[in-house]
Amino acid sequence: MKFLFTAPRFHTNLYYPIKSLLDHGHQVQFLALYQGRSEAHDLIKPTILGSWYELPPIFLFVKLFIRSRADIVVVKDIVTRYSLLALFLGWLLRKKLIVLTQIPKFRSKKQSWSIKMLDLFGVQAITPVLGDRKFTNSNRNLIYVPFVVLSNNKTYTQYSNFAHEITILCVGKFQERKRQLLLIKAVEKLRHKFAVKLLLSGEENEPKYLAEITNYIKDNQLGSVVSVVKHMPWKEMEALYIKADLFVLPSVGESAAYSILEAMGYGLPVISSDDNGTQWYIRNGENGFVFKKDDLTDLIDKIEKIIANRDHLQRMGQVSFNITTTEHNPEVFYNSLMEIIRHK
Repeated sequence: MKFLFTAPRFHTNLYYPIKSLLDHGHQVQFLALYQGRSEAHDLIKPTILGSWYELPPIFLFVKLFIRSRADIVVVKDIVTRYSLLALFLGWLLRKKLIVLTQIPKFRSKKQSWSIKMLDLFGVQAITPVLGDRKFTNSNRNLIYVPFVVLSNNKTYTQYSNFAHEITILCVGKFQERKRQLLLIKAVEKLRHKFAVKLLLSGEENEPKYLAEITNYIKDNQLGSVVSVVKHMPWKEMEALYIKADLFVLPSVGESAAYSILEAMGYGLPVISSDDNGTQWYIRNGENGFVFKKDDLTDLIDKIEKIIANRDHLQRMGQVSFNITTTEHNPEVFYNSLMEIIRHK
């Protein structure tokens, strides 16, 4: 089959889903508004359309859309002008349409009206956010399909050396909502009790916030404890994940952070705030913890529970790895997508 993806950019969370399609012999094309700094284009090279007010050049978009001769059109989001244009054109051309969203499958609001509207046109929606199962969901066309990753196991021989420093990794754009500063303050407290270092990696998205981080590190003599790595290409991130012992993402307002799953794929215990859609990939106390957002004391407590015992740290990392191999491998996405297509 021929697939056409339309999205603002080729986000890394789409890399392995697309790879699974290519591995099974399908053709994939990708139309994006812009190119991000950390993208990998070894699988396919997206066509960059450019944009004005969330819209691509209309004539060019329509021409490429028709020329793709796609059997299936996968549209990311349902709220932008670009996604609405893609949905309308796909409906007009009678294409099979699938929407990628990050609305929780289970949440206090039982029904999303935007998803219900899609159902009226026979459009299925996929979300990687499970949500809290104590709630119900009335959107029959909203299907949970988790993010997928290719697991990369690593050895744990370093844990036998109790002089080894614990390296905590945080990956995310330098934005205030990512709360890297909160994590720095947690490590600042913990370093008096544990041999611990912090590695921050991400794009410089808010220069003022990054300057605040840099100044805090300098003013509190944390240069030997906290390191900042900017603009590392996604394909080179493996070195950071392998170097790390624990992954922490303290962000708030996070629909679904893919980096949590990436870290799990490298056999790392993970900690997330309770304001992150991929918190549901964490089994509390088994492969990591979820802490109360913006709560420094709770964050310190959760980190300490993991790093206080090296054997416990190792076991939790192995659980993370096992979860990704069974529940988040690319075949999970492929099989789920094929099942959706068969029933459309």
